Amino acid sequence: MLILIVLIGCTSKEVLVINKPAVYGEMNLSNNVAATPIGDANVWENITNFGHENKFNNVDFSGGGLIPRVTGLYLAQHSESFFNGANAEFHITFSINGVQEDKCHARRKLIQTGDIVNSGSHCLLQLSSGDNVTLSIINVDNANDPTIEEANVILIWVRD
Repeated sequence: MLILIVLIGCTSKEVLVINKPAVYGEMNLSNNVAATPIGDANVWENITNFGHENKFNNVDFSGGGLIPRVTGLYLAQHSESFFNGANAEFHITFSINGVQEDKCHARRKLIQTGDIVNSGSHCLLQLSSGDNVTLSIINVDNANDPTIEEANVILIWVRD
C-alpha cells in the first residue's frame, strides 16, 4: 500500500510518501449485559469481554487486548457506554502490559441508579511489537461492578 499526502498551504510543495502496509486493529462490545467485576474500590480491572469483527491488519486480538506486530506511534481511541448503581465515580484508560496510561484517561460520575453514561478519549501511544493494549476501569468510590453495554477500541499506526 502506498500513501501519498500533499500538504496544502505551505510556501513550497511538500509531499510525504509512506510506503508501508496499513497497521490497525479494532475491538468492540455490543449489547453487552455482563458486568465487569470490580474486586475492590480503587483497583484497576481490565475489561476483557470484547469481541471483534476481523478488522485487523498487523495487529492481533487476544484476551480482550490488541497486540501490535509493528513498533511505532499509534493513534489510540476508546469510547464506551456503561451503567452502575448511584454515587459511583469511574475512570477508564488504556493499559499497556498492565500499566495504566494517564494521558488517555476519561472519568464519569454516576449520580442516580439507572444513569447510563458515555465516555471516551484518544491519544498517541508509543508501542512496541508485542505490547498488550487493554482497556481498564476503576471504581474510585466502592466495589460495585459496572456494565459496559457498548464499547469500541481502535489502534491505528501513525509512524515509526
